[in-house]
Amino acid sequence: MRIHHTAQWRRMVRAMGRRGGAYSPYAVATARLGPSRLNPYETYGQEMRRKYPGRPWITRPTWELKNMFKALNMMRAMNTAEEEKRLAEVMYELKMRRALKNPLSSKTKRRAVRVASKLAYRIWQHVKSKGYALPVPKRTPKLVKEYARKILKANGINWTIKNPAKGRGIDKPAARELELYIENDRDLYRQRFLPMVLNLQRKIKKGVFRQRLAIKMFQYLSDDGAKKYAREFGGPGTPWNVMFPKRTRRMVAARLVRHFISEIRAGNYWT
Repeated sequence: MRIHHTAQWRRMVRAMGRRGGAYSPYAVATARLGPSRLNPYETYGQEMRRKYPGRPWITRPTWELKNMFKALNMMRAMNTAEEEKRLAEVMYELKMRRALKNPLSSKTKRRAVRVASKLAYRIWQHVKSKGYALPVPKRTPKLVKEYARKILKANGINWTIKNPAKGRGIDKPAARELELYIENDRDLYRQRFLPMVLNLQRKIKKGVFRQRLAIKMFQYLSDDGAKKYAREFGGPGTPWNVMFPKRTRRMVAARLVRHFISEIRAGNYWT
């Protein structure tokens, strides 16, 4: 190990409490690295492999381990014994990294408490004025929800009171009628439904399937089905978006996505 006479070297020497003289590289390295290391000349990778002998991939970055896992897990039936051993080690390392995530800092907790107190106050005002709890936004972090629940519980407020008018805008018979019409219409099945199914199959194979985005995509199908149904069976003064409101069309899209997922789990649709 070679130590150059630089400003960094002088700072390390002063950290040892001495002003001058010739110091060995071992002493300077000990001042820089601390007395915890048994051998100050070993690299970071050597030290981590010595501390954790059961984790041979501990020095590799997480993105590299994820790519390695995807590559080894793609054609697992053709893996050799050595590749299976490497896959097991990579899976164990990724599992350990998920388990050893750094705990939340006190600064993050204080910020979460501040946001949760504001959310709890809004929920309390909503319960006080309208009689039911304010729906919490979907993107609210779990820690903020937990703290807000504790604050409301400590003040004797039940935040699970639901809106009695929720769901009134959905016409379930009309939704079922539209769903059956879409499933039995040849043009919609060939031009809309089948390309969407093939697209979702590709996303499932890649591992990027998201049900929320699938519902958004199937909503285009329900809109087209509502327009075509209104042209065939609707009256002259009844527009398609009044015959099938937005909530009804979204419910049809969600039903179609659930039907697609159940068929995929049953082994259908694959070509």
